Amino acid sequence: MSLDQNMKMLIIGLGNLSGNMRPCYEGFLGENMKTNVIAIKATENRLEEKRREFGFEICVGSTLEVLKRQRPDVIFTSPPPREVPKTTEECLIPYYQLLREEGAEFPLLLNFAPDPSASYFYDMLGEDIFAVNILPNTRSHVEHIHCASVSYNYVTFDERHPWDNEKTDFLKRFLSPKGNYLECRKDEVFPMLSIKTVGTMCFDMCCQISDVLAERGEELSIKDIASCMRRIHRDRLEHPGENPYPCEIDDIPAEYVPFVRASILSFYDGHLDYARDAGIQPPTDTLSTHFKMDLQLLSAQLQSREKIEGSIPTRATKGGVLELTMKLYNDECRELYSDAFRTFLDTGVIDEDFFARWRSLSYHLVDRVVEHSKRLSK
Repeated sequence: MSLDQNMKMLIIGLGNLSGNMRPCYEGFLGENMKTNVIAIKATENRLEEKRREFGFEICVGSTLEVLKRQRPDVIFTSPPPREVPKTTEECLIPYYQLLREEGAEFPLLLNFAPDPSASYFYDMLGEDIFAVNILPNTRSHVEHIHCASVSYNYVTFDERHPWDNEKTDFLKRFLSPKGNYLECRKDEVFPMLSIKTVGTMCFDMCCQISDVLAERGEELSIKDIASCMRRIHRDRLEHPGENPYPCEIDDIPAEYVPFVRASILSFYDGHLDYARDAGIQPPTDTLSTHFKMDLQLLSAQLQSREKIEGSIPTRATKGGVLELTMKLYNDECRELYSDAFRTFLDTGVIDEDFFARWRSLSYHLVDRVVEHSKRLSK
């Protein structure tokens, strides 16, 4: 098995995710990408466009035949979940059986989805294979700023089958263009994904503060509110990681800081409470709660409100977790939060009861999104 720039890779499912991961395989292979990667598409839709875009061979169907011809060192799978059983039974099982009969080495099977788990592939293909689930960070840049340093790729092995150092070192190097490497257990995946999703609502908090001030004829940019939130949030952590872009508390007037501080810390604490109740251990609990929020606030610093809100329709899949998160926040949190800020502006007093409730609401948002995620995976 070759795990260097000469490795061969087969991509099963050339969709948005596998395209987004191009910095990983192109960064690893360099010029060899054009000759050492083959991708499989399910249909001919945009086939010629994709061939021009990527520059490597792209086939429609014929996965088993391509496997036999390519003999990949790494198989990258990201087909629609409903297609996984068919691909496994019709293509992967006979291919792995062929390799077993030949006494050949097995490729690394990288499944870029939370479900099915790595255990599924061991159960279907044999105990002697190498499979892993990866939930990659899909955003390594915000505008011109490289932000992989505040992003994590979640990696989940079958606990019965840990990989040796050579293979895990390859995985770390391969994923590094998209962010840091974080191993997590299978039962941690849905809580961590849900925490990431609910964490995006800190952008809405910035917008609401700006909007309430606008009602009173005062102007405060979302960029500056996000900068203040990021600085407060990062300052509370012992190891906040590299900071890809400046952020300062005094980017907003001092009289608003107590409310902003209480807002972001109580919202974060609700996430952290849930992570710990879900059995996510330190330091994973902090890493899984902090960095998505930091990335979302970084986006609010660097991008216009119109651009962020305009991207939501493409990110919020109908019936998906982001759509549910936004609905729950709009129905149960938005008016409450705006009213709390209005009261603070009138009184100058931090309402401890409100922020205790805000922390609890944060917790329960995550809980409900977790349950929705589990239903979607069935």
